[in-house]
Amino acid sequence: MFNAIMAFRMFPGSHKMRKGVHLFLHTCAFACSATAVYLIWQFHGALKLPNLYSVHSVVGMAAIVMFGLQWCAGVIGFVFPMTPGWMRFMALPIHKFLGIAVFVAVTVACALGAMDRQRITWETGVNVPYTAPTDKWANGFACCVLASALLVGFVMNEASKGLARKPGKNIQADDGYRSLSVDHPVYGSSA
Repeated sequence: MFNAIMAFRMFPGSHKMRKGVHLFLHTCAFACSATAVYLIWQFHGALKLPNLYSVHSVVGMAAIVMFGLQWCAGVIGFVFPMTPGWMRFMALPIHKFLGIAVFVAVTVACALGAMDRQRITWETGVNVPYTAPTDKWANGFACCVLASALLVGFVMNEASKGLARKPGKNIQADDGYRSLSVDHPVYGSSA
């Protein structure tokens, strides 16, 4: 998901190519997420463990549902040519906001997963020191997730500034909606 977000702004090439890379990477991320949920539910079923018992699992499931809905809306709204340009123009800010919301939810779910792993280790009843290898792994993983999220935020912020600074070019045109101002300054062509 991190790569797919950055690919749309940072990948060299045409708008259509960037959109294709963005879609492909998000499709791969969603397929991996859905497979992971399926495998976890199978694992819990085999061990007779409850599903959705922790904050990590609830936030993670909400993030995956949001991701799936965002993916479907993005494919319908921005990939299929049947969606009129004015509708894509109006949906773009919502798509961007919901994309950021899903990104934050996934980041939080990953960090909570590391914390959940530590809790399971501590609740095993074994006298494990708090500096056990699993704790170090969980802390390192959570720090890497946070660093990656901050890096994505920084790069996206700088990419937006760079687009805004280029003379004669605006973000709206870079998002592939050049024809929107043909007949109407806000809604674009009615065709």
